[in-house]
Amino acid sequence: LIGAESYNQRVYIRLSNYQENVSGEYKAVIKVRRNSDGAEWEEIGIPLRTGNRYTFDFGRDEDKVLDSLAANKVKNAVPAEDDSSSIGDVTYSSTFSDSDKKLWYVDMYAVAVGQDNSFTQYYSNILHLGSVTIDPNEDNN
Repeated sequence: LIGAESYNQRVYIRLSNYQENVSGEYKAVIKVRRNSDGAEWEEIGIPLRTGNRYTFDFGRDEDKVLDSLAANKVKNAVPAEDDSSSIGDVTYSSTFSDSDKKLWYVDMYAVAVGQDNSFTQYYSNILHLGSVTIDPNEDNN
């Protein structure tokens, strides 16, 4: 969660790693910039899925998981196309063409949560941020 402030904040989300061994600029990360007047980006986490056990680096070898993540049993598992219960975060649809079946589409959403002095929680409308296509056949997906 990103705490509320009295000023605008920018959030940067990179789902999968891209040549992370060459440059730290392209690693999977969630960052926030607390204000727009030249503040530094603050890393607040790494995007993970299904109970923080799997990355979005679909199709990569298990030994390519960062050591800090591997210690917490995080894996690069590709969702099973035919059994959503094997990983638990996939809804399979066969309406795509054969060439599209190897691609994974990740929908991204944002929601605001708040509470008043009596601890009653309030939720904003859900904002669809868009979808990202990930090709598990490429190392730098």
